[in-house]
Amino acid sequence: MGKTERLIVKMKIVLLPGLDGTGELFKPLIEAMPSSIKVKIINYDLDKEQSYDELTKYVISLLPQEDFILLAESFSGNIAYNIALTKPTHLKSLILAATFLENPRPLLLRFIPSGRIFDLPIPSLLIKIFFLGFSVKNETIDLFKRSIKKVSPNVIFYRLKEIRQLKSIGKKLDIRTTYIQASNDKLVPRKSLDNWQKVCSSLNVFKVSGEHLILQANPIRCAEILVEEARICAFLPRIMEINRDKDKMPKRKLLKDLSAVVAFNFISRNNDIDGYWALGKLYKQACSLGIKNIKFDLLSNIIEPTQINAEYTALYYKDFLERQLQLRGIGNEHIKKVSIELNFNREAKELEKLYKNIWGYAFSCVVNITDDLGKVYSFTTNSCCREHNPKIELRRHVP
Repeated sequence: MGKTERLIVKMKIVLLPGLDGTGELFKPLIEAMPSSIKVKIINYDLDKEQSYDELTKYVISLLPQEDFILLAESFSGNIAYNIALTKPTHLKSLILAATFLENPRPLLLRFIPSGRIFDLPIPSLLIKIFFLGFSVKNETIDLFKRSIKKVSPNVIFYRLKEIRQLKSIGKKLDIRTTYIQASNDKLVPRKSLDNWQKVCSSLNVFKVSGEHLILQANPIRCAEILVEEARICAFLPRIMEINRDKDKMPKRKLLKDLSAVVAFNFISRNNDIDGYWALGKLYKQACSLGIKNIKFDLLSNIIEPTQINAEYTALYYKDFLERQLQLRGIGNEHIKKVSIELNFNREAKELEKLYKNIWGYAFSCVVNITDDLGKVYSFTTNSCCREHNPKIELRRHVP
């Protein structure tokens, strides 16, 4: 299986497993991750019945003493939520994969069968229908069966009862949060995402093609999302450190890092138009016009070609630039030109060619900042996108 290698970053990701609690089902996801991202899997006891509160305390005791991202799969969403409420010093971001805050299927879980039923082998057909889909590899289905078999049936029975008792929660979270929604999830409905949107002050949503166990059904796409989040979280401390030391160094040296901040933010999901990822909408316009390049001149409010409809984006990033300059103590008079250039004709790398149907088409984003002395501070980042399609994209929640 190929690895997502769009950018080398160093950031630890702590993985909380689903109902099985073994952590072994993370194997396809980890194989798709770049080696620079450290992963820590927290396994749950295979034979001991533990409540959500007990598991939360257990996980907290094992959290790393370094910056990390916390990923929770399905069953573990409530654990991640309770941990985030305690505001751990090193927790930088939450990633929630097809998970829930309250009982996702009250009718289905009203009459939980005896734990003995979990002694019986689960037919592959049911695994495909409800958990992994029909395009998944046989080795992933075998991995699922082995993972479930390792857990005491009474423990699975107890965890289902814990899910049944979950009720709506009102306490707000103030932390970067990403939700990965499975496009064909038969176990966790849309209302579960709505509940997260109510409690998260900042929630980015990615709708990924696949069944409930989305990290296993579509590991390449999920790894891409994780890498993007790790990249952002790894980069932010560097900017904060520069800001703390900005009075000890010539401020113009900060412009190189500022160009990177603008570039990363511009290609991220934070850049949207009417609730959808702006890059997809811009690429769709470029395709309809038969062009490969779009350029924003932020200070002059000029977009080239002029047929591109993205005035909101231009104004937003002009304001974003001014706020970032203010944070760094750099006056507007020292900046003469700022441009953002998109090239949708970038040559794709081998891995990008291989996963073109998942990632989309290769593009580059170049940010150039010219100061009052005529020096240009440039930063280039690469990514992939597809044409905007509201039928398969999830519109971002607008409070």
